[in-house]
Amino acid sequence: MLTKLQFAKYHYKKYGKVSKKQLDRDYFIYTLKYAKIEMYYKPNCVYCQKAKLLFNTYHIPFVTYNVTNTKLLNQMVTRSHRQTVPQIFINHHHVGGYTDLEKLF
Repeated sequence: MLTKLQFAKYHYKKYGKVSKKQLDRDYFIYTLKYAKIEMYYKPNCVYCQKAKLLFNTYHIPFVTYNVTNTKLLNQMVTRSHRQTVPQIFINHHHVGGYTDLEKLF
């Protein structure tokens, strides 16, 4: 994985000059590709589908856990202290639901 300075140099060569805000956002997305991302979901959940689409749009790998399985639901509640889906974790850190994830982008 590149450091932020290395990424900035690479990014400049590829895209030219961009704003600091854009560079920070692009670096954040880049680092997510190396993170362990876990998402607890239910099949018919619209916000779960939006979260999956967001990860897929940026080619960010993630693991999903279907909470229609009671054991996984209990695991999600224990980890997040919430019963709503999706619940998203990045490198074992609880991010929250879809709207919390969206704010990071």
